[in-house]
Amino acid sequence: MRLYHGSDVESVRCLIGGEELDSTIARARHMDGLLGFYLATDEGDAEYFALRRSPGAIIAVEIDDEIVESLIKGGAVMRPIPTSPMSPTFAGDELFIPIECFPAFNEARNHGRIGMHVV
Repeated sequence: MRLYHGSDVESVRCLIGGEELDSTIARARHMDGLLGFYLATDEGDAEYFALRRSPGAIIAVEIDDEIVESLIKGGAVMRPIPTSPMSPTFAGDELFIPIECFPAFNEARNHGRIGMHVV
């Protein structure tokens, strides 16, 4: 499955460079919503989140379907992207990965079951 993450350029560089998801970094860079890592099913939706962190960038995350299922069993949620009166209409959904799932995500990535590259 291909998903997208829109963020600031520095965060994208770190992720592409191999840094793992880290709850301390997630807390420091948190803007709104639940604390975690967000992946959009639609590239255009990820672009919105990248623009909020201008200068922003988008990465594609290739994730094995079995890993998605495993993360969901562990607490991740596939859902519509939450909106507010000021947000746009989103085309897709999101996979929300709470910080409790970061170790499982990182382990799957270290075993080659999750890949990331710049869009």
